[in-house]
Amino acid sequence: MTIKPLQILGILAIVLVGGLLLTSLSPARPETTIGVLVPLTGPSAGLGQRIKAGIEAGAEEIRARGGNIHVVFEDDKGDATTAVSAARKLIDTDGVRVIIGTVKSDAMLAVAPITEGEQVLLVSPTAGAAAISQAGDFVFRVIELPDVHGKAAAARIGADVPTALLIANAANAQSYGNAFRGNFTGRIVHESTYNQNDLDFRTDIAKANAAGAEAFYLAISTAKDAGILVKQIRESGFTGTIVSGVATDAKEFFDAAGQYAEGTLITAPFFNPSTKAGAAFNTRYKALTGNEGEGFAANGYDSMLLINGAIEKCGNEDTSCMRDFLYGTKEYEGSGGTLSFDMNGDVEKPVTLKVARDGKFVPEK
Repeated sequence: MTIKPLQILGILAIVLVGGLLLTSLSPARPETTIGVLVPLTGPSAGLGQRIKAGIEAGAEEIRARGGNIHVVFEDDKGDATTAVSAARKLIDTDGVRVIIGTVKSDAMLAVAPITEGEQVLLVSPTAGAAAISQAGDFVFRVIELPDVHGKAAAARIGADVPTALLIANAANAQSYGNAFRGNFTGRIVHESTYNQNDLDFRTDIAKANAAGAEAFYLAISTAKDAGILVKQIRESGFTGTIVSGVATDAKEFFDAAGQYAEGTLITAPFFNPSTKAGAAFNTRYKALTGNEGEGFAANGYDSMLLINGAIEKCGNEDTSCMRDFLYGTKEYEGSGGTLSFDMNGDVEKPVTLKVARDGKFVPEK
C-alpha cells in the first residue's frame, strides 16, 4: 500500500501531539531544598565563602543534568550557638531534610544532636574533630581524618627536629594536635594550649625558643590565629620550620601574618585538576568565581553531588535510605579525591603539602 504525502503529514502530527501530551503528563522531579551552614562572616569567612562557591558549583552541575535543587544558605559565623539556631531555622521553617555543614567542628558537634534527633542528614565538607566519628548515624563528612594530617606534618618536620606544639582550645585543633603528637617520633620540647581569642603568644613562643625548638607545629582553630602566631614567632627571631593546621588556608591568615606568612607550610585537602572529576569541578568553579579550584571548595562540590545521588535513589524525604546510600558509597571518584564512607561516615583521602608564596598557598615542590 502506498502512503500519500497528506497521510504522512497526518501521522507526523499525531506523533508530535502525542509526544507533547506525554511530556506534559510526565511528572517533573520535585524540587529539593538543601540547607547549608557555613561561616560567611567572622574569622572563618574566607574559608566559608570558598566552600559556598563549591556548593553552588555543584548545584549548577545538578541543574545542568536536569535536577531540581534549591539551596538555602545560613551564616553560622563558625559559632556553635549561631549554628544551632540556624539549623533549627532550616529544619523548622525551610523544612529541609538534608544539611551540608558545618565547616567548624565545634559547630558540627553542637548541631549533630539536633539533626540526629530529627533524622536529618548532616554532611560536612571540612569539620575534622575526632569526636564527629561518633556524633550520629546520620552524620557524614568528606574531609579526611586528622590522623592523615598528623602523619604528613610529622613526616615533613622530620624525627630529628626538636619541635614545639601549640594547640588552640577548640575541638578541631585538639584533634589535629593529638594526631600530630601521636605520629611524631621526635622530641616535643614545648607544648601549650591557648584560647581561641588570644592575641599575644609571646610568652609561649619564648619558652619554646628557650627549649631549643627548631620547628613549630600549630594546631590552630582559625586562619586568623594562625597568622598572629606565625607573625609573632618570626618576630621573635625564629628562622626554622613552621607547619600549621588545615584551617590556615584562607585570606585571614595572610591578613594577620603579613610579610611573615612567606614560607609557612600547611597540610591541605587533596585536589587534582587533571583528573576527570577535578577538571569538571574546576571548570564550573572558575566560571563562577574567576579563581582556580582548591580542596575545600572541591569538598563542598562533592558533598552536593553525593547528596544528589542519594536523593535520586531515595526521593526527597527518606533520609534513612539516603543514609544507607552514603554508607554504601565506595570508591567514588570525587573532585577532592577518591572516597569511600566507612561505618562512622568518615572517609580516608590523601592530603597535600602547601607552602605560602606571594600571598597564597601553593603545592610544595
